[in-house]
Amino acid sequence: GESDIDGKQKSKLNVQELASRAASRAMESAAKTITTPKSAYQFEVLWRGVSDNRVLQTSLLK
Repeated sequence: GESDIDGKQKSKLNVQELASRAASRAMESAAKTITTPKSAYQFEVLWRGVSDNRVLQTSLLK
């Protein structure tokens, strides 16, 4: 029924909200720890650290 659709949309919204909160928290902590890589090696290490985090990757590429 219609209530079922509402429930699905709400849970989807909550997941997105939680994800964006988690992402912003990750960004905050990353901003504190990430220094601009001075070498390819540092960049490689940094990149491996965020390779599973698309949000962080996109922010780094901007």
